[in-house]
Amino acid sequence: MKILYFHWAFDDVGGGEYFANDVGRALNIPVHSIVNTKDNKFNFIDISSHLSPIIRKIRRIRTLDYFTWSSVDVTEFGDFDLILTSGSTPRALITPENVPHVNISFSTPRWLYDLYHWRRKRMGFGKELIIPFAECMRILDVVADKRVDYYISISPIIQRRLQKYMKRSSDIIYPSINISEYGTFKYFENDHYLFLSRLEPEKQPEEAIKACIDANVQLVVVGTGSLESKLRKKYKYNTNIKFLGFVTEEQKIQNLATCKALIYTPIAEDFGIVPIEALASGKPVICSNDGFPPNLIKDKYGVITDGTIEGISQAIKTL
Repeated sequence: MKILYFHWAFDDVGGGEYFANDVGRALNIPVHSIVNTKDNKFNFIDISSHLSPIIRKIRRIRTLDYFTWSSVDVTEFGDFDLILTSGSTPRALITPENVPHVNISFSTPRWLYDLYHWRRKRMGFGKELIIPFAECMRILDVVADKRVDYYISISPIIQRRLQKYMKRSSDIIYPSINISEYGTFKYFENDHYLFLSRLEPEKQPEEAIKACIDANVQLVVVGTGSLESKLRKKYKYNTNIKFLGFVTEEQKIQNLATCKALIYTPIAEDFGIVPIEALASGKPVICSNDGFPPNLIKDKYGVITDGTIEGISQAIKTL
């Protein structure tokens, strides 16, 4: 089959981007995207030239992604037997009537559904103004959903969300990980904990930081995101906390190999590749009691907490 594959963006690289890259390699096809990255390990094609000048200017505004993708004419790429997309907004593609559209869902848009009220209550000015805007975005999301013929989920959590919010069924294909790459660094274990994730509110980096300060243990924070500058400024004089920012793949594997344990406590995590990387490195994991990670950790490979500062602190002491 000739398959044309689109992934929403490669500017903010996370688990979804690694998964999309692995899908492209498994099928021996390139991954097309509207926003690029300079990291040459990703096998993608930038489709900016297929966008109009106006759309090209707004393509980095995530809330306008639906309009960006609906403007893409897939027939410009040739004749294909199947259109494959991953991420929420590429579902807005308008595909030929005789070509099936399959979407790999990393989640229904969390800021519109399961995390909507959690995020809204954290807002300052505009807290109430977001309500009609979010309703309009949900209408766009439902319209995009109707353009998908078949869904693939990355975990039972996502399968459940699709059924709950979209009333759509799906099959599960778990993200891939080459576990042989981990545990290869033979360093002495340091007496510090590791937080490895995007620094976004739902990942709860500050809760992990405060818990480590409360438990008086060292924490190395690896990752970037919207909270990075705020957290660096707030905790730059605290000797328990060290920020590394973005690290290479080799540095990431080294950090996993040398830590005491991983702290990974996001809210209802979709899947979570990082805990698997930690387990492959022989390290226990402190995780939240919701989402997919507790299905991996159980009572055997770490400590499950309620994700609060007090809960994480107690888990550190228990571990």
